[in-house]
Amino acid sequence: MLALVLPGQLLADEAEEHFESRIRPLLKKSCFECHQANRKGGLRLDSRKDILVGGKSGPAIVPGDPDKSLLFQAVSRTHPRLKMPPGEPLESRQVEDLARWIRDGAPWPESRVEFFQKQIFPVLKKECFSCHDTASRKGGLRVDSRQSLIAGGKHGPAIVPGDPGKSLLMQAIRHQHEKLKMPPKKQLPQSTIDKFSQWIRNGADWIERSQDAADYVITDEQRQFWSFQPLAHPEPPRVRGLKDANPVDRFVVARLKEQGLVQGRQADPRTPHS
Repeated sequence: MLALVLPGQLLADEAEEHFESRIRPLLKKSCFECHQANRKGGLRLDSRKDILVGGKSGPAIVPGDPDKSLLFQAVSRTHPRLKMPPGEPLESRQVEDLARWIRDGAPWPESRVEFFQKQIFPVLKKECFSCHDTASRKGGLRVDSRQSLIAGGKHGPAIVPGDPGKSLLMQAIRHQHEKLKMPPKKQLPQSTIDKFSQWIRNGADWIERSQDAADYVITDEQRQFWSFQPLAHPEPPRVRGLKDANPVDRFVVARLKEQGLVQGRQADPRTPHS
């Protein structure tokens, strides 16, 4: 049976690629500064779960329906109160990208970092490290770092990033190699084998972690926390009547306007702060 795709909709793989190439970068650039850990308006936009929960104004998106989604109403400037981002509006192409993403169900695939940390590393640690870590090196092979996997052991490189078919690790966990069977007693579930194949096909990303942090998974969203970001020089928002004002004032007034507030009168130097 053929699947019907409505005009403007994307297939599953295309929808995930659309999210990675258009939506995740847009959210990071235009939204995370206010809607990540600091939860402006009670809203976080750095995970699908948080977006569905929403903030004090309600759920940010209704998957499948951009017009009913507060996020889309805010970026398209159709909401009577919410305007996002507060300064320069998004380009029409970016607004349409968000609409298409919501229309397709708002998919939020794991990043490659998250995929490795959640799907690959725990399996390596549980099934492989006892025989193939720094201390044991069975068969001359370590599997506790990307470099060690590529260097391999006495049989050659364990992985060829980008090519699961040429990777000894895949032959071993599939129990297709004439000598190598990993784990030796019981084959891994097929779903886990498929994830290893995907991981190698995508380049075998590996995030080094200290031994003390070996059990702690750092998500891609957590890595976007403001204090971990490099210094930047954001363009001050355009505010009517403040063209020549101090850039700090432009940020403050723009934020006040976003919250529906009005700045007080200009105080002279002798007026004490309240």
